[in-house]
Amino acid sequence: PPKEGEKDRHRLSGPLSGQGYAPPYDQPRQPILPAIIVAAQPAIVVVATQTEGADAACGGNPWGGSFIDSFRYLDQLGLLAKQGVQVSIHNTLAAGSYSLLDPEDFSPKANYWAALLWHRLMGATVLDAGIPLQTGLHVYAHCQPDRVGGVALLIINNDADRTASITLPGKRFRYTLSGPDTPSMGVKLNGQLLQLEAGGRLPTIVGVAERSTVASFAPRTISFLAIPEARNPACRPH
Repeated sequence: PPKEGEKDRHRLSGPLSGQGYAPPYDQPRQPILPAIIVAAQPAIVVVATQTEGADAACGGNPWGGSFIDSFRYLDQLGLLAKQGVQVSIHNTLAAGSYSLLDPEDFSPKANYWAALLWHRLMGATVLDAGIPLQTGLHVYAHCQPDRVGGVALLIINNDADRTASITLPGKRFRYTLSGPDTPSMGVKLNGQLLQLEAGGRLPTIVGVAERSTVASFAPRTISFLAIPEARNPACRPH
């Protein structure tokens, strides 16, 4: 195993080499499925998640409104998508400790920003990331929803000490979520605290452009990488 502080490097191949939907695979763990699963249409599986879809049942997660829970939340979305779930409904929007918005002033909590980035960057087509799920590093790959041939990656580094890295070619745009400097329900994006603008408007969210062949991810961070020029054939209209 790597020594403390040493980078774990992995080569990414699947999403950038034309592999499409991930085939069945052995997962190191299965998500705890929520109590409610409904079919909105015959071909669409919808999961309505309360905390039964999280790490504690019936509202028992004391970190439900903080960035700590975003690791669980986005990991669950990635795992469920690989199992064919197409819609996940979060309960609640603005009530309870695990809501997406603060019940008092409706300011977004960490999981709201996490869900917003997922919605904007991770499309409906699931790809094989080419990196097995492992302790400290979970990588998910989807087609971008608004870019023909584009690929988006979700990289979760929940290790407390080690930096992880992956090798991939081409230009990309990084969106890295990290914890706030002081205990709160907030979250930082690329080092800046995410906040609503005047009048309750969402801020402009822009990724940081990168071109190096190695992308590194600090401990306790969640990153999205948008690769619009990936030219993955699975991400083109059929």
